[in-house]
Amino acid sequence: MSKSTSTSAPTRSIQREIQLDAPPEAVWKAITDPAELPNWFPLAARGGATPGSAVVWSWGDFDWDLEVVEARPPQLLRLRDLSTERAGQGTSPILEIRLEGRGGATWLRLVHSGFSADSQWDEMFDGTSRGWKDVLAVLGHYLRRHAGARRSATMLRAPLGDTTYAEAWRRATAPDGIATLSADGASIELRLGDSERVSAQVLDLAPGHSLQALVPSWNDSLLHILMENCFGRPEAVFQLSSWSLPPARREPLLQQLSRRLAALFPGEQKRVG
Repeated sequence: MSKSTSTSAPTRSIQREIQLDAPPEAVWKAITDPAELPNWFPLAARGGATPGSAVVWSWGDFDWDLEVVEARPPQLLRLRDLSTERAGQGTSPILEIRLEGRGGATWLRLVHSGFSADSQWDEMFDGTSRGWKDVLAVLGHYLRRHAGARRSATMLRAPLGDTTYAEAWRRATAPDGIATLSADGASIELRLGDSERVSAQVLDLAPGHSLQALVPSWNDSLLHILMENCFGRPEAVFQLSSWSLPPARREPLLQQLSRRLAALFPGEQKRVG
C-alpha cells in the first residue's frame, strides 16, 4: 500500500505482481478481449482496449464499470475505475496493468491506485486487495492449463446476515464444514456429502476470507470458497469454474455444493451463471 504525498486527500494503492507462463501477446488478449475475459475473471465482459471506450465486467446483477485511459499493446493498460469512484470516496481510482516479456514468460504488474485512506473504506480496500491476489492466481492457472478454453463458471451465494467473517470461515473449515486445510496449508480435503471426500490443492489462500482450490479429479477445475462483501452485502460464496468438465459431471457437483452451502449458511440462496 502507498499513500499520496500531495495536499489533496490521502489515498492508497494496491500492488500485485505475478509471472505468467505465456507470452505478452497472449496475456494482453486475456486481459482485454471481452471474449477471453470470462474464461478467467468476470462472468461476462463488454468493451475493448481503445482509449476513451467503456469497459464493463459483469457478475450477474453486479457490473464493474471502467473507462480505457491508455492502451499500448502488449505492454500497458490503464483504466479509470468508475464504479469505485462512484462509491463516494471522493477519489478517482486508476487500474494500471503493465506486461514485460521475460524468456517466453510474462511478468505482470498491477497497480490499483486512488483508494481513499479514510478508515471507512478499509473493507473495500482490503477486499479488493485480496481479490486481485486471488484473480491473478486464476489467470495464471487459466494460461498454464486451459489457455483458449471456454470457462463454465457458476456462483452460489448465501447471505451471512449477522454472522461475522471469522465465524463463517470457522464454520466452513470446521470438521463438519466443506473444507479442511492440511497442516502446511498446501492442500485441502473437500467434503461434499456425509462420506464423499475429494482432495484438492490450494491455489490461493487468505485465511478468514478466501480459498481458491484446484481439484485435479474435476479436470483441473477450481472451487472458490469466499466470505466477503462483493455484491453489496456480506455473503458466503462457492464458485465452481471448469473448462473441460462435462455437464453430466458438473451439474451434480453444483447440486452437492448448493446443499453444503445451505447446511452451513441457511437463508435464501442465489445461483449466478
